[in-house]
Amino acid sequence: MFYQLKLAEPADKSRLIEFVEAAGSNAAGIEEKIDQFVMMTDSDKRIAACIGLEIFGEYGLLRTLVVSDKLDQAYILSLFQSIHEVGRIKKLKNYYLVAGGQGSTEFLEVIGFKQTSKAELPEEMLGSKHIQSSLKADGSVIMVKNT
Repeated sequence: MFYQLKLAEPADKSRLIEFVEAAGSNAAGIEEKIDQFVMMTDSDKRIAACIGLEIFGEYGLLRTLVVSDKLDQAYILSLFQSIHEVGRIKKLKNYYLVAGGQGSTEFLEVIGFKQTSKAELPEEMLGSKHIQSSLKADGSVIMVKNT
């Protein structure tokens, strides 16, 4: 199957929100930050994966990673590389995310993330509704990647 990466546009808003909600993830904030989401679509233009980036000054918060079970880790890696490119263009220094589960943290460590504590989060990020709700999940871990 052929997959294509693209930066989300306003016309993608409703189907991106539907994709995220169908996966049981939080779609709050997508509408306001649609241009900070990367989507992976299949040859029929159906969304197969997405990842978002919230910008806090010179720091980025990766969020709303939703991946179809049809994709392997190579596709997930290309999704991370594409959002990293968005952050590079915006001159971000570090990327933060909240991971859940041992499997995801192991993959994230392989691609350069390391575990950190809530105390290490940039102050402007502490008020993020996404951070606050994500940290409530059992087994959630904050991770950071320096650029």
